[in-house]
Amino acid sequence: MRNLKVNGRKLNVQDISEALYEGLTDVVTAEIADRLDELKAPEEEVNQIRMMIQLTPDANLDEPDRLLFELSKISCFDARIACLKTFFAFDESLNTIMLPAVALRDVLSQLTESDSVKRILGIVLAYGNYMNGGNRMRDQADGFQIDMLTKLKDIKSSRSPQINLLRVTLEKYIADYEKESFPNFAFPLPALGLLRQAISADPENALLNLTEKEKVLGDLSGKLTRISKAREAAVECDISDGFDRKMASFLETAKVKLDETIGLVRDSQQKFTQTVIAFQWPRKGKTEADDIKEFLGIWLSFAVDVTAVLDALALQKKKQMQAEERRLKSLQEKQKASVPIKQAAPSNTVRPLQI
Repeated sequence: MRNLKVNGRKLNVQDISEALYEGLTDVVTAEIADRLDELKAPEEEVNQIRMMIQLTPDANLDEPDRLLFELSKISCFDARIACLKTFFAFDESLNTIMLPAVALRDVLSQLTESDSVKRILGIVLAYGNYMNGGNRMRDQADGFQIDMLTKLKDIKSSRSPQINLLRVTLEKYIADYEKESFPNFAFPLPALGLLRQAISADPENALLNLTEKEKVLGDLSGKLTRISKAREAAVECDISDGFDRKMASFLETAKVKLDETIGLVRDSQQKFTQTVIAFQWPRKGKTEADDIKEFLGIWLSFAVDVTAVLDALALQKKKQMQAEERRLKSLQEKQKASVPIKQAAPSNTVRPLQI
């Protein structure tokens, strides 16, 4: 009997049959399930092999034909392989949809709820009003378009080109809120990695994909029903229900995960609408994905600029601390050198005898 070899592992038909009946997914792995799916023969070809054996029982079949024939004897072989392929692929495919939605939700929550974001925006607004001459006699702005955030680094001081509005804003933020902890403090904006993941979110397309996954699970349920009926109808042998129980458990869990992911995507979709309204940002894209990409692109660009300035300020503080350490060390050495050294009394001094 021919062995099936996948990634160095050898399985014969008996091993495969037992694993498919018992639901042993550590034996029939994802790679082996894919290989078995490739080996599936059309029903017509299997019937031809079966007819050949009936007409000529002693016929010597070549190894591929023998393997196909032996596999065709496994009850609902095609359905079992299809179920396993769904079993192995489902979580990973769901994660590709879920992770961008989670990132989008978390980024939007931080933009609308984080104190650090609100403080930085408040400082930018205050400086903007000051530069534009706003005061009690002249109306002050209540806000600004977030597109302005990407231009802060280009608004430079007339006295020094090294100083720009972004640097001044962050210096003010640190002085007011993070003086003791800087540079060891939490990044005040959504993390760059989270922003990059969120910017790829496409809730509309994600919901379409999740609808397809509902159909996949429905198809799997139908296959399980067929497998169960075939098992109950088998009279020649007692077929284990291990596979049925494992797939039924998977199906129940998968439905819960699918419902949770649908809710998560819809939540992120609603959160995005609320956020752009809160920031009074005009949506311009043809699709929701275009709007998400443009809106978060502004924040990603701003976060990159903020990172560069904070790194420069951290380096500056490090140099200042090192210079202060050198100054204190030099001062201590000078103080040591200025202390007079007391001379010890001669060792041959004779003390008077006390009587």
